[in-house]
Amino acid sequence: MKKADGADLILGPPLDGRTCGGCTLCCFLPEINTPELQKPASQLCRNCTGGGCSIYDHRPEICRDWHCAWRRVAAMPEAARPDLIGVMFELAQPAAPRSILHKLYVRGIAVGSWKDFEHADAMRAIAHFRTLTLPLWLCFGDRMTLAHPAPEIAHCLLGPAPAPTEAIAQEVQRWRTIFEPL
Repeated sequence: MKKADGADLILGPPLDGRTCGGCTLCCFLPEINTPELQKPASQLCRNCTGGGCSIYDHRPEICRDWHCAWRRVAAMPEAARPDLIGVMFELAQPAAPRSILHKLYVRGIAVGSWKDFEHADAMRAIAHFRTLTLPLWLCFGDRMTLAHPAPEIAHCLLGPAPAPTEAIAQEVQRWRTIFEPL
């Protein structure tokens, strides 16, 4: 039995019966920089046939173990499959985070344009991820916009500014307790 990874613990394991179908956005969007496979972000993997992986039975471990949020989160409906809405959601944990809000977060990556986030199922997914105590960043090209937490919380987390209310101060402290140790 495979040991649970961070994505399994936070988003849940891949859902039984939910398969990629014709979606190959994970073969296109993420950067993969491992000894087995080198692939820049937003470039199609050399092993992708357009409908699947030409080396599927022998694909690298990173490809075997990685699953987008749609494969893991039951709250995302079948119709929210990344290729159908033009947005792929994933859990990200960069090796060198730029701030407390970049240590561990959900990232929504639009494929065609920023307007992809306006798709009804993408908006439902965004609403769901905003219920979690986890930063949510929306990305298209070089643009990366924070969608959660609320600006007044983010402002206090990113700078030395004091919280304007006790409720916000408590919420900021809750976020710091979770993310500063990471």
